[in-house]
Amino acid sequence: MKKFSRTNKKKKGFTLIELLIVISIIGILATLIVPKFSNVTKDAKIKTDLANARTIYNVVNTCMANDEIKDTDFKEGVLSINDSRIKKHIQVMPKPKAESGDFNISKNGDDILIKIGEKVIYPESGVE
Repeated sequence: MKKFSRTNKKKKGFTLIELLIVISIIGILATLIVPKFSNVTKDAKIKTDLANARTIYNVVNTCMANDEIKDTDFKEGVLSINDSRIKKHIQVMPKPKAESGDFNISKNGDDILIKIGEKVIYPESGVE
């Protein structure tokens, strides 16, 4: 009599214990990866600021070589990044990512320094 016999059904899916183990392993991996990701993000922002400062530096050098910008244009030693002569060479004016403030261009003797606030970003040693 087949009515009383149990039919063999194949079990599909995972047990609760298996799911708990997988979820706990994912949680442990996430706690290890998140701090490393935040450091990668910070490093990327610093490198972005450095690349933007290098671009600004090259634009200012080009403008000075073409006599578009002269030494007398540096009011109190600082030239604004929003100067129209610089803007015509850069499509989108960059904003610092890792630091607060704006990019500033200053001249110290013959050296051009790109700063964020008072911190020299490029060239780091003050000379290329």
